[in-house]
Amino acid sequence: MVDLHAKRMLLSELVDELHVLSNLLELDPKTGRQLAPSFKSVREEGAALLQTECTFEDLKEYSRTLESLLHPSFREYAPATFDPATGRFTVIPGTEHYEHVVSRVAQLCFELRTTGAR
Repeated sequence: MVDLHAKRMLLSELVDELHVLSNLLELDPKTGRQLAPSFKSVREEGAALLQTECTFEDLKEYSRTLESLLHPSFREYAPATFDPATGRFTVIPGTEHYEHVVSRVAQLCFELRTTGAR
């Protein structure tokens, strides 16, 4: 039996992480700002779900929507800029924990979709 209360707690945590992710993406004036609106939209959808009596099926559908944003090409993105003077990429200040946040979002998304308890 699926513990819907536990799934709602996961959804709440996921919405919080998506907020962090959206803010990190906004720090990249080029690519990140193009990606941020999609994640903000999914975050808002998750926040709206928290205000309803959602079902496990609703949560699975929501996680599928989010998974579609976490496709391989997104997973290859890194918030960095190229410095022609040094010939190196440097991490955009403030985004040092970006990879951790993306991994956490992916993990929470997976946990939300699965039928086992957390």
